[in-house]
Amino acid sequence: IKVAGTRPVANGCGQRLARNRVGRGGEHLFTVPGEACMSAAAALGDPDIGAVSSEVLASAPVGSAGHEAIVTAALLAVARFSSESSARARWGVYADSLHWGGCEASEDDLAAHPVIRGDASFIG
Repeated sequence: IKVAGTRPVANGCGQRLARNRVGRGGEHLFTVPGEACMSAAAALGDPDIGAVSSEVLASAPVGSAGHEAIVTAALLAVARFSSESSARARWGVYADSLHWGGCEASEDDLAAHPVIRGDASFIG
């Protein structure tokens, strides 16, 4: 983690590191282990969406970008809205801490989503 700057996040969106002494921009503070991060790798290892995450990543054209973000976002959505998922148990506190802008999907809405149903065919 590096100090991003000295300005506070004024609108309350996003996260910033706070500490009790002045830091220099780019200063190394600490390292976060990869297994502690919500990522495409975490989505691949998830028992609920790992298989479809693998399909999504395998369908990506060589050199393309964005598919990792899709499966990470799917993991975040499962953690937020699927109460019985392993993602909820692992990432629920984090997911609940984010601003969702009044986005409250029901379990029925979530169950209808193609990624949750295990269908990656909608990704071209």
